[in-house]
Amino acid sequence: MNLIAFKKLYPDLVDKIEKRYDILKTISSNQPIGRRYIANILGISERYIRNEIQLLSEIGYIKTESIGMSITNEGNNILDELEDYIYELKNLDSLAKQVKDKLNIKNVIISTGSFQTETGKKDLGRTAAKYFMNVLKDGQNIGITGGSTMGLVVDCIHSIKKYKNSYVVAARGSLGGSAINQSNLLAIQLSEKLNASYSSFYLPDNFNKNNDFDITKLPDIEKTLKKIDNLDVLLFGIGDARKLAFRRKLEDKEIEILKNKKAVAEAFGNYFDILGNKVYESYSIGINLEQYKKTKEVIAVAGDDDKEEAIIAISSITDNLTLIITELCAKNILNKLNNLETVI
Repeated sequence: MNLIAFKKLYPDLVDKIEKRYDILKTISSNQPIGRRYIANILGISERYIRNEIQLLSEIGYIKTESIGMSITNEGNNILDELEDYIYELKNLDSLAKQVKDKLNIKNVIISTGSFQTETGKKDLGRTAAKYFMNVLKDGQNIGITGGSTMGLVVDCIHSIKKYKNSYVVAARGSLGGSAINQSNLLAIQLSEKLNASYSSFYLPDNFNKNNDFDITKLPDIEKTLKKIDNLDVLLFGIGDARKLAFRRKLEDKEIEILKNKKAVAEAFGNYFDILGNKVYESYSIGINLEQYKKTKEVIAVAGDDDKEEAIIAISSITDNLTLIITELCAKNILNKLNNLETVI
């Protein structure tokens, strides 16, 4: 019996399995954790959680201490075993194929849940990290952009294998705000995890905008740009046009242009409307569109469930794209595309 038929015959049992899986996954992602926090994350009553916790504890999948609950090795093992089952039960392969076909891109991978929860965020990071490590080969040039989503992915990357002949580069300059998720710092962290070499831009993304001196001729900058011109793998986050315009310190008149031209996405200094038309270009140090298009393995990870417009726009630039998104984001993309087709 296939899982879809099983779900139709035993809906109550399937619902209970999914809930227990969600509880275990929430504990794994947030341990040590208390019952009330689990209830808040999952939107389930604390009484229900208490009963389930008692059962999961009795069978040895979790342990309870004064600081909270944590998952055992047996619990981690059952989580791994259940992952493919839950994926098939939710019919996520079919959902991924629908999004892939609609966007006309190489690959779509879906993580379970929503980016609105810590569990969903970590699951997206793990899903992206797993795919990245599966395609990575020693000797490759790897580019990474900045942002909190890329920070999540790097946090989830763990490797025993050493990539001594690989090179990690910051694919873009830095933005304003926190230094934690700047591309240069993430490039360093990723290179350390892979035991690879690295090269970064220690400059704002728009450094040369009003500067007569061409910094691209400086030896360190030139070296990084040459690596970017020969990237094998690119990891990047998909950004909302207006948010990134603000962070990249565009002038008010430029932001007004983006608003008037209905820009929804930004990629490498270029701004696009939902149909993928380039509506504006600003100065940006690092990878450009042509280099992006010729990169062999392009991996886009979209944090947030409501980036469907930006994702649709970016997907039109090249079909050589692996898109990694949440389950809720995938559904939002299909709804948006269906609405667009109705309008067109």
